[in-house]
Amino acid sequence: METALNIASGLSDASKPREERDLLEIYPDIDETRLLNVFVVAHSSQSMQSYQDRLLQTNPLMGTLKEPQFRQVESSTKERPTEYHVSRIIGDYGFVDLHSKRSLYNYKPHYHRPFQTNQTETISEVIRHKKKQAEYDMDEQDSLYLEHRNRQPENTLDLSPEVFEIAMTILENLWMDLESQMKSLAGDEETMAIDLDLDGGSNINKYGHDDGIVFGTVDDQKCAVCNDSDGDNTNAIVFCDGCNIAVHQECYGVAFIPEGSWLCRKCMINQHKQFDCCFCPSKTGAFKQLDNSLWSHVVCGLWINELYFANPIYLEPIEGIDSIPKSRWKLTCYICKQKMGACVQCSNRSCFQAYHVTCAKRAQLYMSMTKGFLAAVKDKSTLKSFCDKHTPTDYILTQNEIIDGINKARVYFRDLTLLNLEKDKLDRNKQLNNKLNMFKWKTESNTPIAPRRFSQVLSAKLFEMKLDSIDDNGNLGILRGLGNKPTRTKESYLAELEQMSNDICRYWCLKRESKNGAPLIRKNNNLINTSSILYGSNTLQEVQEKLDFGKTLVADLEKVIHLSDLSLHRQYIQQQLMLADQHLMQTSFFPVSQLIRIILQELTKRYDSKKVLTNWKSRISDVSLKNISNLNDQLQIHSVAQLQKHLNELNQLVVSENKLTNNVVKVCARFYNGFAAKYQDYIEVEADLKQLPAPVHLTAEKVTLVDDLDYSDLSEVDPLDEGAEDKLVAFLGNGKQRRW
Repeated sequence: METALNIASGLSDASKPREERDLLEIYPDIDETRLLNVFVVAHSSQSMQSYQDRLLQTNPLMGTLKEPQFRQVESSTKERPTEYHVSRIIGDYGFVDLHSKRSLYNYKPHYHRPFQTNQTETISEVIRHKKKQAEYDMDEQDSLYLEHRNRQPENTLDLSPEVFEIAMTILENLWMDLESQMKSLAGDEETMAIDLDLDGGSNINKYGHDDGIVFGTVDDQKCAVCNDSDGDNTNAIVFCDGCNIAVHQECYGVAFIPEGSWLCRKCMINQHKQFDCCFCPSKTGAFKQLDNSLWSHVVCGLWINELYFANPIYLEPIEGIDSIPKSRWKLTCYICKQKMGACVQCSNRSCFQAYHVTCAKRAQLYMSMTKGFLAAVKDKSTLKSFCDKHTPTDYILTQNEIIDGINKARVYFRDLTLLNLEKDKLDRNKQLNNKLNMFKWKTESNTPIAPRRFSQVLSAKLFEMKLDSIDDNGNLGILRGLGNKPTRTKESYLAELEQMSNDICRYWCLKRESKNGAPLIRKNNNLINTSSILYGSNTLQEVQEKLDFGKTLVADLEKVIHLSDLSLHRQYIQQQLMLADQHLMQTSFFPVSQLIRIILQELTKRYDSKKVLTNWKSRISDVSLKNISNLNDQLQIHSVAQLQKHLNELNQLVVSENKLTNNVVKVCARFYNGFAAKYQDYIEVEADLKQLPAPVHLTAEKVTLVDDLDYSDLSEVDPLDEGAEDKLVAFLGNGKQRRW
C-alpha cells in the first residue's frame, strides 16, 4: 500500500525537478537496508588476458583500436604532509593551525580562515587586523600555476598556497587604494563617461523600460519576464544582487532560493560586462545562454516561436536558433527602425507588422500570456501580441497611451545612438591620452597594469614573512640563515624573491584580464560587519541580554504598527462618512443629476461591460460617453430629455464613423435601444423628483426659503434695500428660476 502511494505521489509530482523529489518516488522498489554485493577481481596477467579475450569476442572492433601510449612524469614538487603546522606569521593573516593543542576553537579538518577578535583589542586595532586578513580564494587555475611554477628547476623558493593567497590579497588591496586615489583625481570626461546611462532612475518616465525596473520601492518592481509584481511563497520574486533585476522563480528557473546573495546567470558569469542579445537591441533584462554560448533574453526565447528551453524547469539553455527562418532575420522593427535580430509579428491574421519583443515591452504593446507562463513554455499558441492598430478593446491602456509608449521607445533608441557616438568619442580620446601618456594604469580593455611599486611592496611583505616551503618535519619553512649555503648568497635569494614578486604581479594582471578587469575579491562580504568589530565574541549572558532587548524593541514596534493600523482605519471610516454626506447632499439638492448618473451606470453595466463604448472617442467631435458623464457631473444636463439628445448625437456619430459590422456600433445600438425602452419610466421618475420639496428655492423674482424651515433658528440680519435685492435676483437667474 505504501509503495502504491509513493508511486502515485511521484506521478502527481512529475512536474517537480529531480533534485526536489524523494528517492523513493524515483525508485519505489529500492531497499535501503540491503547490503551491496562486493566483487573482488584478482589483477593477474592471466585473468587480465582472459578478460581482454572475452572483450574481443563480444566486440571485434576493440581489436582495431590503437593502444594508448604515454610517458609517466614524476612530480618534482614536495607533497604537503597530512599534518602540518602554521607559523605565527601566517596565523596573523587569518590562517588557523588545525592541529595545534593551543587552538581556542575545535575546527573541522578543512580549509578555514575565520575572523577572530580579542576582547582587549580596540576598534582601530581590530579594523587594522581585519584589513590584514587574506581574502583571496584559490581556484584550479591557480593550483596549476603554482604546480608549474614550483616545478621549474631555477625556482629554489617554493610558493605555497597560503603565501600565494596572501600575495594576491595584497595586490588587490593595493589596486583598490590606487583606484580610489585615481577616481578623486579623475577629470570631467571620465565622470561624464560614468554618468552616460539611459536606463534606470528618472529616465524611466522619459524612455520607458523593458526590464521591469521602475523608480520606486521594492514592492513596485515588476518581473522582467511576465511584467507582473504579484508573487507568493511558491513563486516569489527574487532580486539579483549584481544588476537588481527582479524575476519570478518560475519565470527564470530558480528552483531554490539560496541563502544570502543570489546572482542571475549574466552576473554569475561576469557582473561588469554587457552582453548582447542575439534577437533584439536591448542590453538590459533577464538573460540566459544559448546552446552555442551566446546570450538571449528569456522573453525573446519565450515569444519567438522557433526557440524553446531545453530544460523547462531551469529554463536553460535556449535552443532552436537554427530553426529560425531567414525571413524572420530580415524583418525590420517598426518601433526602433532597426533591421537586426529576430522580430515577432502581430497576432492579427491580416497584419504583418514586425517588432522586437523587448521593443514591444518598452512601448507597452498588448502582450498577453492567456494561460500563464508555465503554459506558454509548453504551448506558445497561448501567447498573444498585437500592434498598436489592432490592440483589443479590453486592454488597460488606450490607443493614445500606446502611441505615447512607442514614441518613448523611439526617443530612447535615438538618444542611445547619440550616447554610443559620445562614448566612442570618449574612448578614442582615452586611447589617444594613453598613447601620449607614458604612465598607463589600465589598458584599452580595462585590464590593470601593476606599477613597479606593487612588486616592491610585495617583495618586502614576502621577505617580512620569511616564508619558503615546508620542511621535512611538516613545518612551514622560514628563510633564516640565508647566507649559510656557500653556493647561495643573501643577494641571490633576494633577487629570486624579487623575481617571484614580478611573476605574481604578471599573473595577477592576466587573472584580472580573464575576468575583464573585474575585482578578484568581493569587498561587500559580511566578514567585517559592525557587530563583529564592536562586540566580537559574546558570552551567553551578553547574548541573552541582547535578545531580551531585541524582543522589547519588537514588542514596541508591534504596538506602533497596531496604532498606525487603527489610525488608518479611522481615516478610512472618515472618508466613507464624507462620501456618504456628499452622496446625501447631491441626492437632496440635485436629484435629477443623481437620476441621470444612475441611468448611465445601469446601462453601462448591462450593455457595455467591456468598456467598448466608454473608451470610444470620435475623430471629428468631442461627443463621447465619458464626455456625457462629465457634463452631468458638472450639472450641465438638467433633464432626461437633454440626456436623450446627447445619446442620440452619440449614436449618430458612432454609426457615421464606423462600419456597421464594428463591435462599437453594435454596443452603441444596444445601449441606445435600452435607454429608449425605459424612456417613459425615466420621465415619470423625473417628474416625481421635481415635485419633492427642496431645502432652498431660488426664483427670478426673489430669494425665498421653503416653509418647512424653522425661522427661529436663523440669525437676525438687516433687510436688504430694494436696489440690492434687484441686483441679487439679476445675478442669480437673469429672470429664470434656478433650483438648487
